[in-house]
Amino acid sequence: MSKHRTGQHHPRLPFPAKWHFKDASPKENPAILGDFLPRLEGIRRPDCRRRTDTPEMTKNGTHGNRLPACRRSTTGTAFFGQPVRLFWLIFLLGSLLWSGLRSDSIEGAEPTPAPAWQAKLAEGHRLFAAGDYPGARTAYGEVVQSADAPGHWKSAAQLQIAASYTRQKQYAEAEAAYRQLIQMPNIPAHHRGEAEQCLEELARLRQGQPAQDPNLGRTPLPKLPEPAVKLYVAPDGDDAGPGDQNKPFATLERARDRIRELKRQGGLPPGGVAVFLRGGRYVRRQPFLLTAEDSGTPESPIVYRAMPGQVAWLDGGLLLRDFQPVKDPAVLARLPEDARQKVVQVDLKAAGLQDYGKLVPLGFGRGFTPQLEVFCNDRPLILARWPNEGFVRVAKPVAEDEKGFTFQYEGDRPARWTKAPDGWLYGYWVHLWADNSVPIQAIDPQQKQIRTGDRGAYASIRAGAPYHALNLLEEIDMPGEYYLDRSAGILYFYPPADLAQAKMEVSILAEPFIRLQDASHIRIEQLAMETGRADGIHITGGVNCQVVGCTLRKLAGTAVVISGGQQHRVHSCDMYTLGRGGCVLAGGDRKTLTPAGHLMENCHVWDFSRINRTYTPAAAVEGVGNRVAHNYFHHSPGHGMRLGGNEHLVELNEIHDVVLETDDQGGLDMFGNPTYRGNIVRWNFWHHIRNDRPCGQAGVRLDDAISGVLVYGNLFYRCSEALFGGLQIHGGKENIADNNLFVQCKYAISFSGWGEARWRQFLASQWVQKQLQEVAYDRPPYISRYPTLAQLAERPDRNSIWRNLAYQCGQLLTRDRGIQDMRDNLLIEQEKYVPSVAGASDDSSPLRLGNPQQPSIPLTNYQAGPLPDGRLPMPAPIAQRLPKELPAQAIMDQIGFRPLPWGHIGLYPDQFRTPVVSR
Repeated sequence: MSKHRTGQHHPRLPFPAKWHFKDASPKENPAILGDFLPRLEGIRRPDCRRRTDTPEMTKNGTHGNRLPACRRSTTGTAFFGQPVRLFWLIFLLGSLLWSGLRSDSIEGAEPTPAPAWQAKLAEGHRLFAAGDYPGARTAYGEVVQSADAPGHWKSAAQLQIAASYTRQKQYAEAEAAYRQLIQMPNIPAHHRGEAEQCLEELARLRQGQPAQDPNLGRTPLPKLPEPAVKLYVAPDGDDAGPGDQNKPFATLERARDRIRELKRQGGLPPGGVAVFLRGGRYVRRQPFLLTAEDSGTPESPIVYRAMPGQVAWLDGGLLLRDFQPVKDPAVLARLPEDARQKVVQVDLKAAGLQDYGKLVPLGFGRGFTPQLEVFCNDRPLILARWPNEGFVRVAKPVAEDEKGFTFQYEGDRPARWTKAPDGWLYGYWVHLWADNSVPIQAIDPQQKQIRTGDRGAYASIRAGAPYHALNLLEEIDMPGEYYLDRSAGILYFYPPADLAQAKMEVSILAEPFIRLQDASHIRIEQLAMETGRADGIHITGGVNCQVVGCTLRKLAGTAVVISGGQQHRVHSCDMYTLGRGGCVLAGGDRKTLTPAGHLMENCHVWDFSRINRTYTPAAAVEGVGNRVAHNYFHHSPGHGMRLGGNEHLVELNEIHDVVLETDDQGGLDMFGNPTYRGNIVRWNFWHHIRNDRPCGQAGVRLDDAISGVLVYGNLFYRCSEALFGGLQIHGGKENIADNNLFVQCKYAISFSGWGEARWRQFLASQWVQKQLQEVAYDRPPYISRYPTLAQLAERPDRNSIWRNLAYQCGQLLTRDRGIQDMRDNLLIEQEKYVPSVAGASDDSSPLRLGNPQQPSIPLTNYQAGPLPDGRLPMPAPIAQRLPKELPAQAIMDQIGFRPLPWGHIGLYPDQFRTPVVSR
C-alpha cells in the first residue's frame, strides 16, 4: 500500500480499525485438517500414533494437556458385569464418533460426512490449483451462496473467486469480486483488509506496475521546512559566542537557551530552528533537558542534529589511562596464579571518578538500577565470573527465609571465594524465565554450602537450578574479565587487547542523555550516544517528538523510552550493546481505547538484554494503538518483543537468534490479560528461535489467557524444537492464525489448553477481576469494540486456525485436543523435518550460556563500530536468510494461500540508512 489510512480508533493502521475486532470468535464446525487434504497429491494425512510430548510446565506450576494415546481398546468383557459392559460400549462408540471429527482420527475409521459447503471449498481449491478457474469459481460460488456456511468460509471462497479472475488478468471482474466481499456481512475483518489490499494491487497492475507497492508499510517522515534560524555547537566552541558557524556554542544547553530567548523576543519564526552539532566528542555528565517551553510547532519545529557527514558523539564515559601492573601481595594472592602477571590495575580515584555505583539485586521482578561498566574497544568487559561460560547447578536446597537462602554446591571452587567481600550469584533459581542476582553472604567449605543475602523473585530455590558466580577478583582468569574494588577505587582487569592501542573506558553518566518532558515538535536527528550507566533518551508526554537516524550503544539501560504523549516516533536508529532493551513505546488510554500512535520503524536492535537478561526486549509496547514495523531484532538471551494492551500493530519485522538463554519465551510475548484485544501480528519473519531448554521457545508466544490476537501472514522458520510450536497459545481463546507459513518447525502451532474449570477459576481470581474492572470490560467502548467479551467465560481454549501451510515440519498441531476451528491447513513433506537441537537439558546436564547450536548469524558478523558517517551498514538482503527450500505456488494454491511479501520485510534504505551490505 502506498500510504496509511486513518481508522477511527487506530490512525496508524494501514487497514481500517474496524477490521481488527469484528467476528473474531471461532466458529464451531467440523472442518479439520484431513477432511479433503488426502485427495491432494503429495500430502500426508497426520498419522494416529502415541504422543510422546511431555506435559508443558506453566508459570504457576500447573501443566498443559497431553493428547491421549491413539490405540485400540483391549478391555475384556470377562472382567466386567453387564452394566459396566454397556457403559464401555457407549463410551467406545462415542469415542469413535468423536475421533472421526478429529484431524488425527483412528486409521480406517469412517469420518463424519462433511457439509456440502466444506466439500465445495475443497473442490474449488483443487480446480484452482489445476488451473480450471471457471470451474473453481462455480464451486466457490456454491460456498458463498450457502445458507449455513460460516462467514469465514464464505469470505475464503470469495477471495479465491477474485484471485481466479486476477490469474486470468480479468481485472474488472476481480475488482467487482473484491468489492462484493467487502460488503459481505459476518466475515472476519482482516479478510476485508486483504480484499482492500488486493484492490490496490489491481490498480497497480492496470497501470503496468508490479502488484505490490515498493513502499508497503513504510511511513514517510514529515519533510521539515527550511529552518529560519541555524545555530551551531562544537566541542571546541564557546558559550559566550553568538552560536554561528564561525563562533559556535560549546554546549547543547546554550543553544537551547538561545531558542528560549528567541521565543521570548517574538516567537519562533516560520521554519523553526535547527541546531547543528559539529563532529566530535561531547562529554555528558547530566541529561540534556527539554521541556514544554522548548517545544516547536508543526510550522516551526526544533531540530537538534549532527552536521551532514559528521558524527557528533554524546559520551557518558571516562577514558582510562595510566595502567599499572598489580604489585600488592594481598591482591596477587587472591588472583589465579596463571593470571597474576597479566592482570593490570588503574586508580579510578586518581582519574577523577568518585561514584562507582552499587551492585544491587537485579532480574525478574526487580526495578532498574544504573550500572557501571567497563569497555575495551567498544565491547563490554565481563564482570569476573565462574564458570567462564554457562552455568553450574544447585546440588540441593538447604534452607530459606525472608532474608535469603542456603544451598549445597558441588565441587570445591567456592572455597576460593571465602575472602571475597562482595561476591554475587546470578541464577534462574526457580524457573528458566525468571533470573535474579543475589549477594553471597557466607560460604561454608566444610559443608559445601553458600548462604545468600537476598532471595529471588519467587522467594525460593530448587535443586538443579542453574547459576554462576560473579564480581570475584579470584576469578579473573581470562582476557576481558574485570573486578572493581569499590572501597579502594581500584579497577583490575585482564586486557583483551594491546593497551598501547586500545580504547579503555568506564561509564559515568547515570541518567539518560536526553530528556524530553512534555515537549512537542522536536526532532533529535543523527546524533550518537554511548557509554552510559542508564538509558539513552526519555520522552514523557508531549506530541510529535522524533528520534531519527540516531545511534545508541554501550548503555546499561534501554536505548529509548517513550511514556505517554501522542505520535512520537523512533525511526531508522541503530541500538546495540544494551544492558536492557531497545525501545519502550507506552502510550494511549486503555480505558477509553484512545490510541497514542507511537511508532518504531526501520530500526536495527541487537546485542541487547546483556545485564537484565529477561523481559527487556528490543521493543516493549504498552497502551493502545502503537506500531512496530520494518525493524530488525536479533541476538538476545531473552525474548525479542513484548506486547501489552490493545490494537497494536506489529508488521514487516525480522527477528532471529533471540531466546538464546531463557525458556518458555518467544520472539514476541504477550501475557496474562484477557482484555488485551485487537492486536495484529502480521508479515513478520521469525527464524532460528530455539535452544535446548526443556519447555520451549516460539516465534510468537500468546501466554496465559491472551485472546483475540490476529497472527496473519508470518513466516516461522526453525522456531520450534521442544514443546512449543512456531506459534504457541497458552490458555487463550478467539485468537486467529491465518495464512502463516511454517518451515522446518517441530510443530507449527502448539496449545496449552486450560479447560473450563481452570479458565473460570482464572477469571474469578482477584488479579484478573481487577484487570476487568479497570477497563470496564462489560461496558462501552470495550463491549462494543469487542463483542465476544460478553461471552468471556464461555468456550475456553477455542481458536481459529485457517489457511496455514506447514512445510517440512514435524506436525501441524500439538495438544490441540481436536477443538480448534480448522480450515484449509496443509502439512506437506513432514518426513523432511530434522531437529537442529539434540535434546532438552535436564537438571543433571550442563546448561550453556546461549544457544547450544551456532546462531544463524553469528554476533561477530556485526561490526562493533559505525561507518564514517556514524551509521551501521545495512544487513545482507533478506533473501539470503530465507529457507533454502520454500513451497511452490502450486502447493500454496491448494489452500488458497496468499503469498507473503518477502521483499518488504525488515529494514529498508532511506536518507539515514545506507544500503551498504555488511561483511
